[in-house]
Amino acid sequence: MREFYGRFLGRGDLGFDVGAHVGSRVRSWRGLGVRVVAVEPEPDCLRVLRLFFGRDRGVVIVPAAVGAAPGSASLAPVVGHAYGVVDVAGVGRVGQP
Repeated sequence: MREFYGRFLGRGDLGFDVGAHVGSRVRSWRGLGVRVVAVEPEPDCLRVLRLFFGRDRGVVIVPAAVGAAPGSASLAPVVGHAYGVVDVAGVGRVGQP
């Protein structure tokens, strides 16, 4: 992953990981010396991000979702997974017929 991102990012750059999940890109980018803003709305993923990167001054963790306009959204659980997605259509549960 570092080899791939190393073509685009380098020491001192600022990267935004929108939907950071548990931080695989954050870890890779930090290994390249990139400062990272990790945006993640899912509480379980946020706990992992804070555990791994909460004391890293090169990482800012933002507990939020990103959308086209300001506002609020709900997380909908994904059937069969431990994480959720932003429920933009008010569907309630994603992955069910």
